[in-house]
Amino acid sequence: MMGSRLTLIATITVMLSWLGLTPAEAHVLAGQSHGVAAGLLHPFTGLDHLLAMLAIGIIASRLGGRAGRALPISCLLAMVTGASLGMQGVVMPYLEPAILVSVALLGLLVFGWLRPSNASVFLFVVLVGIWHGNAHAHDIVGADCGLGYIAGVTITSAGLQMIGLALGLAVGALKRAPTLYLRPR
Repeated sequence: MMGSRLTLIATITVMLSWLGLTPAEAHVLAGQSHGVAAGLLHPFTGLDHLLAMLAIGIIASRLGGRAGRALPISCLLAMVTGASLGMQGVVMPYLEPAILVSVALLGLLVFGWLRPSNASVFLFVVLVGIWHGNAHAHDIVGADCGLGYIAGVTITSAGLQMIGLALGLAVGALKRAPTLYLRPR
């Protein structure tokens, strides 16, 4: 059963690459400013970032309680940490492949195909945040508006996580809602 799921994920990844989507799109587009406005827009131009932030919100909704509130915050703090490292010129190992794998694993978590402990989820999400943040900062080393760019990315990422949280809560509420049965007349 697990082998068929992994085959499905591999197939989807190959299909996306055929469509021209790069494995990770966490880089500033050519000619784009590095300021706050570019940072606010970036999560909508990088499919990997959009999917990752929405997924983290959905996963947070599944955790619920304090853990559900702490997960998105942990990711955002890790992103800022990764960006800080990147602005100092540190490049995380296997940056692009790790981002691609992280999005696939987040998808497995969202769909419930992986069910690790809360501590494992937190560790994974923090690593995702560090790698994603590092990728964002890697292209802006030495830019005057780098901090503004990272601030913009962080603000939009928080918003996307909240949208994912709301989606996850809405789906959970639908699953718990009583089913309406219409009786034939």
